[in-house]
Amino acid sequence: MKLKPPGFFKKSFRCKVIFISIFIMLFTCFSVAGFFVYNQSRSLEDSLKERGVLLASVFAQTARLGIFAENMDLLQSPVKGILQQPEVIRVAVFGSDGNLLYAASEGAEDSKAESGAPHAGIEDQLYERISSSESAVYFDSSERLQVWSAVFSIPGYSRQESLFYEEQEQSKQPRVIGFINIDISKKGLERKVEGFLIKAALMVIGALIAGGLLIFLVINSITSPLNRLANSIKTLGRQGDAEPVPVDTEDEIGRLAVAFNELSESLRKRQAENLQLEGQLRQAQKLEALGTLAGGIAHDFNNVLSPIFGYTEMSMDELSENDQLYHNLQQVLLAAGRAKELVKQILAFSRQSKKRKTPLQVQIVLKEALKLLRASLPSTIAINEQIDSNCNSVIADPTDIHRIVMNLGTNAYHAMREQGGELNVVLEEKKLNKEDIRGMSLDLSPDRYVRLSVGDTGQGMDKKTLQRIFDPYFTTKTAGEGTGMGLSMVHGIVKGYSGDIRVKSEPEKGSLFEIYLPCLESDAPGNGAGAEWPVPGGTEHVLLVDDEFQVACMLKQMLEQMGYRVTMCTSSADALAAFEAHPESFDLIITDQTMPNMTGDELARELISRRKDIPVILCTGFSEKITEQEARSKGIRAFLMKPVVKRKLAVTIRDIL
Repeated sequence: MKLKPPGFFKKSFRCKVIFISIFIMLFTCFSVAGFFVYNQSRSLEDSLKERGVLLASVFAQTARLGIFAENMDLLQSPVKGILQQPEVIRVAVFGSDGNLLYAASEGAEDSKAESGAPHAGIEDQLYERISSSESAVYFDSSERLQVWSAVFSIPGYSRQESLFYEEQEQSKQPRVIGFINIDISKKGLERKVEGFLIKAALMVIGALIAGGLLIFLVINSITSPLNRLANSIKTLGRQGDAEPVPVDTEDEIGRLAVAFNELSESLRKRQAENLQLEGQLRQAQKLEALGTLAGGIAHDFNNVLSPIFGYTEMSMDELSENDQLYHNLQQVLLAAGRAKELVKQILAFSRQSKKRKTPLQVQIVLKEALKLLRASLPSTIAINEQIDSNCNSVIADPTDIHRIVMNLGTNAYHAMREQGGELNVVLEEKKLNKEDIRGMSLDLSPDRYVRLSVGDTGQGMDKKTLQRIFDPYFTTKTAGEGTGMGLSMVHGIVKGYSGDIRVKSEPEKGSLFEIYLPCLESDAPGNGAGAEWPVPGGTEHVLLVDDEFQVACMLKQMLEQMGYRVTMCTSSADALAAFEAHPESFDLIITDQTMPNMTGDELARELISRRKDIPVILCTGFSEKITEQEARSKGIRAFLMKPVVKRKLAVTIRDIL
């Protein structure tokens, strides 16, 4: 079974280090304390043994005469003297034959010798050890220390030295005349060892407390910066930004904090770049989606407008110019023309094309943009226009001017959408001198400028907001309502045309944006309307292809009014089959571009492959797939945008035929 460490041990580096350090300290302290206690106990035990041996030696000298005479009275005094020594609990004297001569214990005394077996049994092995050694022999048990010693006669003593009897002079070799036994209690030793243990334990506890405190301080000095760094990393991961970590040291942790701060700063810069790229991508995706939607709207809407244009023009041809119905149809035609221009504006607004800086009359684009803006604003917001039609041109791209107007108009709408208000748009030409430029704090040179003013009566802005309105991604709108790129884009466009923009606003008093664009010295004369001439016609055979039945019927009737013979098909497959059946009978092909199964340019390719001299006119409401240049490169003679006007169609046919 695999043991798993506790959860806190796995989660906390501090706990790991403190636990391991305390374990090492405990092991070290207990090892040192154990070694100390062991040495002290051994030293005490050795001291006890030495004292026992010394007592045995002294007692052997003092008890020699009593043993020799086997006189208990002579043994009593030395025995009492030995018993008075600390920790001596029993003293026994044995004869040379091992019989107990005299014994006394702590607090008790044996007055007579006990004959019989010796105390604790002086066995043969013990007898031999004691008899052969002039020094004491001791036996260690758990509770006492038994010291045994042989008592030898004095070698080479003379008759004068003998106190009790006369005998011949002995040999110089001593002989064993008895044995003594001293039992020494080890309780004192145990008490001292216990004292050493208590001291060692106190030393260990003190060392653990001091060492633990020191370890805590050291570990805390390591883990606290690491915890701050970990929290900053979490903050960086959650929010993408974090405050710099303080660098308190120059060691590895300090270098780690420096590396984190550098990483955080690098990520902050990259995040800012990514946000900018995301904003650009989001804007591009919006415009792409809007372009796709606008393309579909343009195609379908132009198909709707085509019959309106066609039938209206054909009806007008049947009426006198003095007829009231003729004038009514003229209004229908004008309304259809406005719808056609509105579709163009939608396409221009959504299309991301390269800038074409040309002399441009701002008033024309402004009027068209306001028409589109009027259609998108609620009726609670009134648009007041003061547009000077005599303003000189500026060098600009019409799409950029359109974006400027739409962005400023959209911002004004957000400021007034709750309570309504007025959108005031003024366009005029103004000459600025140095005093004017200095007074308005404009970054311009003295010259003539076209000034576009867009003001609203909305909630206005405070000074803090005014200082940041042109910052990328800054917006006061709620999430999902804006990217914060509108005014930044306006500012960039104006500065790119060497112009300038200034803003006036106060809370609850609305806002006013003034844009200055340098104008040209003079304008090229505009194109006047040319004199109209009769609509040309012919008698050729035309193959007409359009999947919209209503559009096809209208074009067929229009062509027949011009005198042409028309074969109408509402699918590419039917048109291809009709042409293959009689390829030489057709003089002209007029086909729509967007059709199921086979598009107009694909049909044209098939028809031209079967008859190279057949002229083809391609009509489309909107197509990103093919342009006029691509159509001509494929052999298509003409490219017309829907809704097709009768005169334009008639002239194009005659030019081709």
